[in-house]
Amino acid sequence: MALSSFARDLALCLAVHRDICPAIVWPEGSDVVVDAIRKARRQSLGTQDLENTAEKYLTMSLAELLSCHVEGSRGSIPADFNGICIAPVDLVLVPIVGNCFIRIERQQSSTHNSTLERPIELRLRVGEALYVPYGALFSADEGQASCELLMLSMGPTAYRSIPRQ
Repeated sequence: MALSSFARDLALCLAVHRDICPAIVWPEGSDVVVDAIRKARRQSLGTQDLENTAEKYLTMSLAELLSCHVEGSRGSIPADFNGICIAPVDLVLVPIVGNCFIRIERQQSSTHNSTLERPIELRLRVGEALYVPYGALFSADEGQASCELLMLSMGPTAYRSIPRQ
């Protein structure tokens, strides 16, 4: 039940903000979702595929609700995020372990229709979800401890690594 509520909250946010601007979501039941993902993560530690049912369910639910291709993967800060990155597709970042600091700004040369006029800086906590639009520049910093993220990519193709600027 909590996973379906979490997916619906994310889908509603994305339906409003997708292709327009970044958005943060504090989904109802996020603590239950994060606990389920952590438990499954411990059971499949060391694998990068979506064997764990919580991540797989969330990915499939978002794909169905948004009628688009969605892929999930895990990443950690600072290992997978170093410097300024360009969002290769629409992304949703959900911290599973630890907190992180995120900065998002519009790409200067982008023709993408974004309402983002100045950079956004925020602390993203476990269970919160951040939508990063395609083409936006973003950077992530773990602060005082490492951070593990569930990354959901939405678009025609998935990515295996995030392009650097």
